[in-house]
Amino acid sequence: MMMFLPIIVGIVQFGLFLHVRNTMVACAGEGARTAANSGVGLAAGEQVTTQCIVSALNPRFAERVTARPGRVGSQPIVVVEARGNMPALGYFGPGIDFSVHGRAVDEPEVP
Repeated sequence: MMMFLPIIVGIVQFGLFLHVRNTMVACAGEGARTAANSGVGLAAGEQVTTQCIVSALNPRFAERVTARPGRVGSQPIVVVEARGNMPALGYFGPGIDFSVHGRAVDEPEVP
């Protein structure tokens, strides 16, 4: 039993990390799509990302959200980045820092 308990706890922790990471990726993508809308702006993308993370996860995961313009070749894009720290034991203890990105094609402004 002593051998299997750390393995089970590790599997549960890995599953929790994947859940947090995938949720933050989805929220960053949603924020990037919002910010890419014509005339909306980067602040709206940050706000949507932050609200999505707060409603789905712990609010401390939404403390470091940034949106910025970018380029892929000649195509303008919007990049929303969310940084988090995942504790080693569930939601407690020291953890590892990670970041996720959401990208969307920036729509041109229509005159």
